[in-house]
Parts: sequence; structure tokens; C-alpha cells
Amino acid sequence: MDTQYLKYFIDIARMNNISKAADANHIAQPAMSRILRNIEEEYGTQLFERKGRSIFINQCGGILYSAAKECLQILESAGEEINLYKGKHKGTVRIGLHTPTIQIPVIFEQFNAIYPDITLDIQKPSFSIEGLYDQNYDLMILMGPLLKKNNYDSVLLGTNQMMIVLSDKHPLSPRKSVSVLELADYPLTIPILPGFRDIVHSYCLQKNFIPQIIGLCENRMEHKILIDSDPERRVGLMLDAYAKTWSNEYSVIPVEEKDFKANIYITWNNQSPLRPAVEMFRDFCVENYGM
Repeated sequence: MDTQYLKYFIDIARMNNISKAADANHIAQPAMSRILRNIEEEYGTQLFERKGRSIFINQCGGILYSAAKECLQILESAGEEINLYKGKHKGTVRIGLHTPTIQIPVIFEQFNAIYPDITLDIQKPSFSIEGLYDQNYDLMILMGPLLKKNNYDSVLLGTNQMMIVLSDKHPLSPRKSVSVLELADYPLTIPILPGFRDIVHSYCLQKNFIPQIIGLCENRMEHKILIDSDPERRVGLMLDAYAKTWSNEYSVIPVEEKDFKANIYITWNNQSPLRPAVEMFRDFCVENYGM
């Protein structure tokens, strides 16, 4: 079978949708459907169960899915090792980026300056951290605390303290710092970052109150609209690096508790060897940013 067909099959299985897999690979949906039929005809069995527009891999499909991933990984690894033998650093690193914080682009830029022929395939999935572990990534960059996974190793890349952003009309605006307990009296707006709400909620529970989270904001404008709609009450809670970019327009104040923070981790499956390009990126992150 053409290895490209194996890649298509993996994407269909991963997305549970032929149309989405077709879009991801820039081919027409009817063509992707024909490819899947051809694969099923070759193996003489259905590999998916159809339910409306979605499809779900069955037991036979699962067998092929595991074999296809292993096969492609072996071929990719062989290609990268051949390039290394020829003195070239080439390859692709598939990264599941679940926490787009400010320092991450710097890491990517510095790595590519050293290894310009290694492609960092950055994907920002919408699913939960639990679902992320089931996806086909070489490495993941996540906001902690992490789930306990025995077959994964992790290294801390950085720490982001919490800060608040508020209008100059807010009663807390003259303060040099604010305790978490003081936030119990105010409605909070927070960014839509995977894991961020859980960190805020669990930390506030440790302080014996449930936070009033009234806004999940996707961008700066949404934060501004919510804060400005009730400037004497509403508080924006953000990671430090991002909050500091607001200092020209709003009061930016650190939270006193140093353990109220978000940790950023790089994590990878330790059950199978990493391809050379993946190992180079992992080692670069650990050696230059590991804490």
C-alpha cells in the first residue's frame, strides 16, 4: 500500500470524519472517500463504523491503525537517520501545543535558527488535555499540573505567575500587590487557555472560596470589553508575561502568592524511541529551558 494512503487512514481515524481529514490534506472529500474504500477493499473488511457524518474505528481498523503508525514512524526515523549519516539535520516534529504562552514562540524561533531544515509542525487542538494524549504527536507542550501518565516523561520548561489587570477606577488599582483571597469579592475574566480555568478554580478552593469566573476570553478585545463594562468591579486574571503588555492602558498588579502559577511542560511518550529530529528538539528544550 502507498504510504500516503496510510497517512490518510491515520488522519481519518484520528478525526473521526472523512471531510475533516480531506480538508487537512487539501484533497476533495469524494477522493478521500474513494481512498478509504480502496483500503477497506484491500483488507476485505470494514475498518470503521458509520454513524451519520462521523465514523468510528472498529476493532479491525484499530489493528491497522496501530500498524500504520508504527510503520510510518519507522520509515520517518530511517529517513532522518540517513540524513544524519549524510551530515544533514532534516525531519519533522509534530507538536501538540496546548498552551500558547509568550515564551513558546521564542523557543521555536531559536531552534529553527540552529536547525532550519527541521520542520516544527505546530498544532493547537481544541480537545481536552486527556484527549491530547491520544493524538498522533511526537511531543506535547502543556500547561500543568499534568495528568499522571506512567508512560510519559515530562520536563518543566517555565513558570508563569498570575497577575491581575483592572481599570484605574477599580478600588484595587492603587495597590502594589493583591492576595488571592481579595479576589473572592470580584468577578473575574480569564483567558481561554487549556487548563487555565482548572488551575484558578483549584487554587481558589484551597483558599476556601469559589471564584466568580464571569468571562472566558479568546482575545484582548474580549477582555477589554468585559473589564470596561464594569470597571469598578471586574478583574482580568492573566499569566504574567501577557498581563505586562497591558500596563500602558490598565493597572497591572501581581498576585502575592508565589505558588499561584501555571507551569509549562514538554512531555513525550517513553515507550518508544524518539526519531532523531524529535530527540534534537526535545534535547534543545531541556538543555536550554529545562528547570
